[in-house]
Amino acid sequence: MQKTLSIFDFDGTLTKDDSLKHFLRFYLGTPLFLWKLFLSIPDLFAFKVLRIIDNGVTKQRVLQRCIGGHDVEAVAKKASQFAIEELPKHLKIQALQKLEWHLAQGHQVGICSASIELYLKPFAQKWGFQENVCGSVLEIVNGKFTGRLVGKNCWGQEKMNRIEAKFGSTKGYVFYAYGDTRGDKEMLDAANFPFFRCY
Repeated sequence: MQKTLSIFDFDGTLTKDDSLKHFLRFYLGTPLFLWKLFLSIPDLFAFKVLRIIDNGVTKQRVLQRCIGGHDVEAVAKKASQFAIEELPKHLKIQALQKLEWHLAQGHQVGICSASIELYLKPFAQKWGFQENVCGSVLEIVNGKFTGRLVGKNCWGQEKMNRIEAKFGSTKGYVFYAYGDTRGDKEMLDAANFPFFRCY
C-alpha cells in the first residue's frame, strides 16, 4: 500500500498571514521593526508595484537590514521563543484540524514554505511535523547571519525540488498538498489531492 504524504505551505495556509513580519517585529521590538520597514519601502515598492525585483531579492534585502551581522545564537534563541509562544496566536483553526486528521491517519506530514527554517523547525517539532521542514535557509558567516539566503528562496518550482530532495519522488506517495498563492502552484499541480485556500 502506498504511503501518504501531506505537505502544508505555511504563510496564509497554516497561518492567517505572513509570519516573517511577525518574527522580525518580535525579535527587533516594534519601534525598530517599523524603522527597518520604513527603510525597506523602496524595495517593497519595486517588488509589489513595479515588479522589477523578485520576492527572493526583496526578502534578502529586508533580512539584511533586520538581522544582518546579528549573532546566530541570539537570533536563534528568539526564533525558538517566537515559534513556541507567538506563532500559535496566528494559526488557522481549520488548518490545525486538518493537520490533526492527517496525523491520526498515520500520514507523513511536512511543511514546505518560503518562510525561514530558523523558526519553522522549532514550530515543526511542537506541532507534529518532526524534522519534515523545507524552508528558506539563512546564510551564516563567522557565527553571524548575513541576511542572505543559502540557495534559492523556497518558492514555486523550488518547493517541488526541495520536497523531492527530502522525500523522494511524490509519485511514490498518495500526495496531499495545501497552499494559498502562486508560489504553491507546482506543488499543488503535483498532488493527488490539491487544496487551494481550502481544507
